[in-house]
Amino acid sequence: MKRLESLTGITDLPFPQYDAPPVVPYEILHNWMQLAHHENVREPDAWTLATRSDAGMISMRTIFPVRMNGEDLWCATHLGSRKSLDMCANKAVSCHIYWRELGRQVSLTGNAKLLSDDIADQIWHSRASAYDPVSVASHQSEPLNDLTTLQAKIAGMGCGKLERPKRFVVWGLAFDTYEFWSASSSRIHKRLLYTRNELGWKHERLQP
Repeated sequence: MKRLESLTGITDLPFPQYDAPPVVPYEILHNWMQLAHHENVREPDAWTLATRSDAGMISMRTIFPVRMNGEDLWCATHLGSRKSLDMCANKAVSCHIYWRELGRQVSLTGNAKLLSDDIADQIWHSRASAYDPVSVASHQSEPLNDLTTLQAKIAGMGCGKLERPKRFVVWGLAFDTYEFWSASSSRIHKRLLYTRNELGWKHERLQP
């Protein structure tokens, strides 16, 4: 079959879990994430996070989680950022990642929870100090009236570790659905959906 221009990465990667799904989806996600790193996929940890405001407006952004263990995802941000305001108003979230080079993508849906100050402190102190000045000086998502003043404020903060501003928070995202998509040269792409229920996890294959 002639290769279609819409798929520029690898197709037909082995996907043994499609035929023999494990009880929980985490094993597949771990496997795929490890392969993305091993194959030097560009920005293998760049997830798209979708949130919804109390007015129903959906917004999306690319994030790099401070933790992603398969079962949950932690996202660091400011309490006044658009994503934080959205998640305060509406806990429903969706995350998506596409590894073009591997012809694979994963879609997750679930709910967000604001984590404790202790966790925010832990994440803050685990980060390189080079990240601190912008996080301290900026009020994420608020209007920028004077770029020069902000730049000068950041430049004057030095190179040492700074104190965590109270507005720096960490959200924990827990997921109820996992969909794994693997490209096929036949266009019969493999889709495997996990849905959480009261007994654990249900899995089913979806048509391409």
